[in-house]
Formats: sequence, structure tokens, C-alpha cells
Amino acid sequence: MAAARKKWARHVHVRSGALKGWCAKCPAAKRHEALRSVARNDGYAAAVRRLNFLGNVASRRTNAALHAVARRDVRWMERTLGHRKADR
Repeated sequence: MAAARKKWARHVHVRSGALKGWCAKCPAAKRHEALRSVARNDGYAAAVRRLNFLGNVASRRTNAALHAVARRDVRWMERTLGHRKADR
């Protein structure tokens, strides 16, 4: 018998409060404020990694809204909070 296939994200959990109040149904200003807070406290890379995780786990078919909002906010973070040449 072949072993049952497991989903790659079955045992990965996002801790409550990891994105400081970010939710897909909140207005953009509130989401961006939460992401700025995470980037300031935990670092830009951690914030992008957590948001990417949500975007990757959210199925385009079953949870298209979360997937789209997470991707949109990652692009926003890259434009506004990302690495700048002046900082280097």
C-alpha cells in the first residue's frame, strides 16, 4: 500500500497576532498600518514571509479573496517598505 499523500502545509500554523491585526476584510489603510508595525518590530523579511505564507496557503479556488489581498499587500510592501538604494 502506498502512503497517503499529505498537504505540504498541514502542520504549519500562523500564530495568532503574528501580523498585528491584519485581516483580508479590513480596509487597506488598516492592513498597511498593521504591516508597517510588523516590519518595524519583527523586520521587513519576517513580515513579507508571513504574508507570503498566507497567500500561498490560500487556495485561489476556495479562498480567492484572501489570496488576492495577500498578494496585493506583498506588492505594496515591496513598493513602499522594500529595500531602497539610499539605505544601502
